[in-house]
Formats: sequence, structure tokens, C-alpha cells
Amino acid sequence: MVLWVNMISDALPSFALGYDVPEADLMNQPPRNVKQSILHGMLGRIFLRGIVMGGLVYVAFIWAASQGMSGAEAQTLAFLTLVFGQLWHVFDARSTRTLFARNPFENYQLLLAVAFAAVASLLVTIMPFFNEVMGTAPLSSTLYAAVVFIPALPTLILSGIKELWLRWHRPPVAPEHD
Repeated sequence: MVLWVNMISDALPSFALGYDVPEADLMNQPPRNVKQSILHGMLGRIFLRGIVMGGLVYVAFIWAASQGMSGAEAQTLAFLTLVFGQLWHVFDARSTRTLFARNPFENYQLLLAVAFAAVASLLVTIMPFFNEVMGTAPLSSTLYAAVVFIPALPTLILSGIKELWLRWHRPPVAPEHD
């Protein structure tokens, strides 16, 4: 499952990000200080998203186990929660600002990569051969809907909070003089 996450749900969308056009305001941003780490200013975002997503995966597994699901079903629920959490997050990773700063439909390669990873990940939990190989188990249609949409919430909420914060803390625009 870890190899699947690394090779399918992470790598394919990450490669497709290379086809993104630069952000419209890229040349208006000051240059990065070459003495600072390339991760400067991103570590907090990486840490917060990692904690939230890891927590969501953990809660999904614990919830499944508390509902009397088998070990394979609980693992499948956690696996798909992680996969879809990453697939939703890739749209936020397209911008230095927030998810809402970019049109999600302008990079069709990314859409294809995400669609392929999503469908393939669902299929490895449905097809008996992959159940044996991956240790997954089929879920109910309600649980499939939950693992597709609930992992979007952290990305949407965190990006929404950041967007509001940026709007409230935007420096005032100086009036134009003739």
C-alpha cells in the first residue's frame, strides 16, 4: 500500500504539476533570497497539512475498527482516505497562495493523472486479485463516497482559512494620482 501511494497517488499527479503554467502574478513577487532554504515559508504548511492528513487517516482506521470492520477493511478505509487526501491536496499545491487562486481545470494533464490515480486506487480495493495482493477489501458504496469526499475537507477548510486571512491582511492599495 505504501508503494502504491508513492508510485500512483503521489508520483503521477506530481509529474503532471510540471505542466502547470506559472501563476499570473509570479513576476510581481520579490525574488527568493538565495541564502534561504527553498522550503522557507513552506515548512509550517507542510507540517500542518501532514498532521491534519495523518490524523484523518488515523481517525478513519480507528473508526473502522470500532465499527467491527475486519483488519483489511479498516486498512482499506485508511488507505483510500490517504490516497484521496493527497489527490485533493495536489490542487492546493499548485499555488503559493491557496487552492482558490488557480483554476483547477487549466491543467488537463493533472486532471487526467488525478482521475487515473483515483480510479486505479478504487479498483485495487474492488478487484479480488488486488485484494489478495494489496491486502485490501471491498467497502460499501457509502464508505467509498466518504473516502472520496471527506478527505477534501481539510484541504478546503485550511485553504479557505488561509484565503480569508490573506484577504484580511492584504496591504491597502495606494490611490492613483494623476
